[in-house]
Amino acid sequence: MAKDYSRDYTIVIVEDDPESQRMLTERLDEMAVLVIFNTTEEAFVYFSKGYKANLIIIDILMHGSNMDGLELCNKVRSIPDYTQTSILLHNALGDQNLEALALKAGATDFLEKPMSATRMRMRIAAHLTSTSTAAPAATATIVTEMSKASDELTSLMSRGAFHDMMMLELKRAGRLKYAVCLMMFHIDNHADYNNRFGHVTGNRALMSFARALKFSFERVEEEVCRFDRETFAAFTSTVDPKRLIEYATKLDEIFNGLTIPHDDSYLPLSISTGIAIASFGKSQQMPFINEALITKINGIAQRNMYEAQSSEGTKLKYSVIKC
Repeated sequence: MAKDYSRDYTIVIVEDDPESQRMLTERLDEMAVLVIFNTTEEAFVYFSKGYKANLIIIDILMHGSNMDGLELCNKVRSIPDYTQTSILLHNALGDQNLEALALKAGATDFLEKPMSATRMRMRIAAHLTSTSTAAPAATATIVTEMSKASDELTSLMSRGAFHDMMMLELKRAGRLKYAVCLMMFHIDNHADYNNRFGHVTGNRALMSFARALKFSFERVEEEVCRFDRETFAAFTSTVDPKRLIEYATKLDEIFNGLTIPHDDSYLPLSISTGIAIASFGKSQQMPFINEALITKINGIAQRNMYEAQSSEGTKLKYSVIKC
């Protein structure tokens, strides 16, 4: 049985908000052992005894504590065992002055809330590997996981990482009762285009669309990925059909306006879009969200995408799923 190298790392989290604690646990539990404190006083007792911490995450505004996160960070930095430990302060205010105060207090980095799960994991993995005293195999495992999270050609999120992020987003949507939209985009004629003009030109087209897609879905709660060879996907909480049609039309216009060199234009590239909207009602009962639901949403979005290929005008079709 393979060793679980994530147990070689310990991340200490100082956070008094239950929702933020849950979010951090969901995102970081597979990366390290998590030690969570509700108050800065409890955390300081832990640090004063020199207990293990490969990385420390502290919320700046600790409402139930006598000292805030800035003061705790400053005190921890004065303890010899933690002079080289990465300390990340985070807050939802997005105040540049607050970030400056965090760095002045001794923080290694500042994380704004909210932050997408992928970006948070990447930032934290980078800090863990840069100051790691864990076993080399543990560091190698995290670096490998970071590489698995992105597609080699386009640098977009990989299909597997996208699946994990979508599962978390669906669980959040089910709990808070909002809708999540999965959009799938197919680059029509790409196979023929690739065969005629070669892989280099074909890959250039894929990378161009990936950049346009990433630019169009850049809010923290949105994620994009390369689903397979010529299919891409994105999820968003924007579910108004008119807005979604605007999204798809804009992407098609952006893509058609891209400069993609080729010998002639008899093989025009266009985008077909399939959409599945998962709508969670007002019921107090928590919906059952599992792999079957994701498979269903993916299947409907893909079916709509392929049906959109044969439609006239804007190539888009959508369905609403009541969850």
